[in-house]
Parts: sequence; C-alpha cells; structure tokens
Amino acid sequence: MTRSGAKLRLLLLRADKASESTDQAKGAGSWEVERFPGYLSCRTWVCVASYTARSPLKCLRAVYRHRWFEQPKRGWHASTLLVRCASVLVALGRGVLRLVEALYFSERLLQRKPDVLHAHFGSSPASVACTLSEAIGVPWGVSLHAKDLYGEDNDLPTKLRSCSHVVTCSRVSRDDVSRLLQPDAIGKVYCVHHGIDVDAWMGHRNTLFETSSPLAIAIGRYESKKGFSILLQACQLLASAGVDIRCAIIGDGPERQSLKRICKELGLCERVQFVEWCTEDELRHWFSRASALVVPSVIAKTGDRDNIPNVMIEAMSCGVPVVASALPALRELLGTVQAGVLFEPGSAVGLAAALKSVIACRRESERLAVAGRQLATAEFDQKFTVAELHRILRRSAVCRM
Repeated sequence: MTRSGAKLRLLLLRADKASESTDQAKGAGSWEVERFPGYLSCRTWVCVASYTARSPLKCLRAVYRHRWFEQPKRGWHASTLLVRCASVLVALGRGVLRLVEALYFSERLLQRKPDVLHAHFGSSPASVACTLSEAIGVPWGVSLHAKDLYGEDNDLPTKLRSCSHVVTCSRVSRDDVSRLLQPDAIGKVYCVHHGIDVDAWMGHRNTLFETSSPLAIAIGRYESKKGFSILLQACQLLASAGVDIRCAIIGDGPERQSLKRICKELGLCERVQFVEWCTEDELRHWFSRASALVVPSVIAKTGDRDNIPNVMIEAMSCGVPVVASALPALRELLGTVQAGVLFEPGSAVGLAAALKSVIACRRESERLAVAGRQLATAEFDQKFTVAELHRILRRSAVCRM
C-alpha cells in the first residue's frame, strides 16, 4: 500500500514477536510504528492525563460512549454464581484496559490526525479503534477474520454500528456480517481476499509424482477447528486399504499431545510426521514435495471455523492440489472453478476417498494444479487485493466525521 503513496502509521497494542517482525519489515521507513508502552508505564498515564486536560469534552464523550462492558467468554451464563460474577468483573476490567489504550493513542494522534483508522480483528483492536475514533474525530473501520467473527462474543452489532467500513476475506463471511447490520448499513461491508505475492510462490515447481511415496501435508495451529484428527483417521483408512501414503502436519498448539496420542493409537507413527512451525522458505520446500495440501477444517463447539486460510492460496500458487472440507468459505474458494477436491466436513471416509482420487490420478492432479494457479493469480495476487483495500480506506477517509 505504501508503494501506491499511502502513509501508514501502525498502532500496536501488544509488544511481541509479531511486532518485532514488523520492525524488521519496516525497511526503509515507509511507515511509522507506535507501540502501547503498557499499563504500568508512566508514559501511558502522562499521555492519558494530557489528553484529558487538552480535550476534556472529547474525552468525556469518548468515555460516555465507550463500551465499558466487554462480553464475557461464551458459556458464562451456564456457570455457577461465583464464576458468573468473576466473568463480569473480568469483562469490565478488559473494558477499562481498552479505554486506557484508546486514550493513550488519542494523545499520540491528536496533533497529527490520520485520515482514517483501520483495526484488524473485531475483538480488542475494534474496541480501541471505536473509542479512538470518537476521541479524535476520524472515521474507523475493521477487518474481520474467523475467530473474531464466529468463535467469540465480540458484540459486533454494537461495535459495527459506528464504523465506516467492514472488510471480510470471503463472500460467505461478508454475507454473515451483513446479517448483523441494519439494511441501510449493508453497503459498507466489503469482501477483500487476503493477498499473497503469487509470483514468489509460483517460482517453486511442485514435484508431486517424483517422490517415492505420496505425501499429504496439513498446516495450521493444532486446535479443534483444524480437524487434524480427521486427517489421521483418513490416513489410517488409506493405510488399511493398502495405499502407500505419508503425512506431515506442520504447526503447533494445544492439541499437540492429543494428536500424537491418536497417531500412536492408530499405528501411524511410521507414516505421520509432526513438524514445528517453519519459515516461508522451508514451507516452499514442503510444497515442492507434497502430493496434496489437506485442509480438514470443521466447525468447533464454540462456533469458530476457518475462513479462507492463506496456506491454501500459497499451495495453489505452487501447483499443489488442495483437498478441503466443504465448509462454506472453502467451498466458495474451490467449488466455483473446481480448483480442489471437497469432502463432507468431519468425514474421515470422505477425506480418504478425496485424497485417494488425487494421488492415484496424475491427470486429475495436474488439472487441479493448473486450476489452482489460475485462481490464485486471478483473485489473490496482493497487487490487486491491497489496491482494493486502499480504495476502501480512501473512500472512508472522504466521509470524515
């Protein structure tokens, strides 16, 4: 976006490894980075006091309209009285912390206001952006992804009421968000796919029929919505049917030990490999060896689900056939142009059959590789997706408060 002349200022609510990588990517200084220094920092409270003294009326209005009560975690109504009280207090505390963050950044931005604010995720970042917008008088918008839309109680109808634009990464999620809004506000909801540098990934040719045994890979956080246990069951069914297949599951997460236990119980220790998170170069290496990328996603008990994982676009750019569960967003991506093989979510039998159809037929695999690359180039090249997001932000900036 900076290449097209946009001047960006990144406001980071948390200091972690991701923010360190932001500094490394900053390069020649094409954008500014502003971190929240923390609740115990004197700088934080000096800025809050300074903003309050400088703009008392705006501060009062921001405090009055601030969402003091952030939603407790799902299921709190069914808990004991003590747990319910604790959940309410924790939710109120989160609301206070979001207010402090917003007032801090209000002082930092007051002298050099941006044209528009854009938050990533509908949880805490949206809460801060909503209050910050009120405090400094500029429009705001938000990008919604997956967990913040489907897996958390973020009170989105209340938050989105005041925003100027909402961006989702699939048409399915765009329609889901539109149902949360009043009919006259639907026009501010846009679908902008997550873009990648397609050329950088297309330079790595896939050698799916040059390996000794077919290799299926899956990539993601080890959690229930990823459905990796379904993949293990499908591998066991294929092995029992005499299909020679290996599998690598790349990632980490809370279900790591559970997945390893399932793998051992199914007798797959010689066939399945668990791989830690890897770099992009290492991921390209895995793609060059893969016969298929498997995305066995399901809908978690919390309602959380995958939207369109970036790894699917990266795999298609490399010419790797994709086998995915037919969740709405995944079906939207693959079904219209038949750029992948879909199966019933949660069905190990269906996944096994889909995988077998890919690894057993070279012609079908080659067709999927070509179709996937064409789809990635046409709809997910970051040159086009970033330009579309920039256009939306410029349109919101014109409608200043």
